[in-house]
Amino acid sequence: MYKPKTQTGLKKIIYNRTSVNEQILTSTYTALTGTTVAYTPASNADHVIYEYRIMAHNDPDTTYTSGFLELQEEISGTWTSLFENGNSGYQVWEQHTYTRYQNIWEGRFVIPAYSGSKSFRLGCYSTDSQESTVHSTEDSQVVHPEISIYSVIN
Repeated sequence: MYKPKTQTGLKKIIYNRTSVNEQILTSTYTALTGTTVAYTPASNADHVIYEYRIMAHNDPDTTYTSGFLELQEEISGTWTSLFENGNSGYQVWEQHTYTRYQNIWEGRFVIPAYSGSKSFRLGCYSTDSQESTVHSTEDSQVVHPEISIYSVIN
């Protein structure tokens, strides 16, 4: 009996690696440079995955430093936090206590499938303005963010 192939897996993968400079995070909410991507999913997609890898470091002068990453979507020309729109799965909290660190922030967000093109990016702030820095190592070597976005077909 003939069994037709199913179209499962990943499709329409976009890999984005943008040239950036180091960016110091403060308590003011800001867009992370190099994380913006526009994407049109496959017509038969069940989900869209937005993945990120971002170098971060901190030289603390207080007890702790926290970084909040949020996925944002451009809606009618305005960047909107998906977390603030009641979607609790679209924020990541990185916290470091009594430590100096250099680390890669890595993760992914699962977005329900949609039609047409949408633009996404990461926004970020630090809870205490304690010199958290992204896109570079402690010795100021620039590390470009890596952003991937793709469709998942079940």
